[in-house]
Amino acid sequence: MVKIADEANGKIGEEGKIEKKLTQRDLDLLTEGYKKAVELLKAVGVEISSISSTPIRGAHPGGTAAIGKVVDKNLETQVKGLYISDASVIPQAPGRPPILTIAALSKRLSNIIMGEFTPETINSITTER
Repeated sequence: MVKIADEANGKIGEEGKIEKKLTQRDLDLLTEGYKKAVELLKAVGVEISSISSTPIRGAHPGGTAAIGKVVDKNLETQVKGLYISDASVIPQAPGRPPILTIAALSKRLSNIIMGEFTPETINSITTER
């Protein structure tokens, strides 16, 4: 598998259609990665006829709710009390698995939320219902 951090150029059209075209830079990086992968596989004895390529697809997207654009530094949206803590807050597609970053962001967010919700505020929320 060849992974790249593609350029952030996607958009959602008026009818909700998602459009994400690969740029020439993206295609060049994928082509370079493919060539290097084939060279490596051949060097370790893999038969060239057994190497295959699949259609290009996205993995580990990021940037759709970027920090500083959709969420603030505390991962809160414009809707008070609504937070986002996943790969979408990473400013751009990471190009590699972002799980450690997501875990760190989520741990930080849990500390923020725990600071906001003291035993007194939790008690007042539960007694109001």
